[in-house]
Amino acid sequence: MLMSNKLDAVIGSTIGLSSNAKKMNISKTQLGTPLVFEKIYFTLFLSKKCADPQTIFALKKAIKNLISGGEFSKIVKKYDLNH
Repeated sequence: MLMSNKLDAVIGSTIGLSSNAKKMNISKTQLGTPLVFEKIYFTLFLSKKCADPQTIFALKKAIKNLISGGEFSKIVKKYDLNH
């Protein structure tokens, strides 16, 4: 609908919308200026099979290292997930 100019608005996460627009070869400029009404944080859900304390600790540590080491920012930039 966006590609045929029949869409007035769309709601979703910046990452999801940006990613899908990119897959459809739609420029972010076609989406206009975002109206942010809430910051949404992403949550990682684990299956009960692997949600043991050691795995949770390792994942938290890895995510913290990605953020503090600047790798997370590089990933966001590489895939143009900023708005």
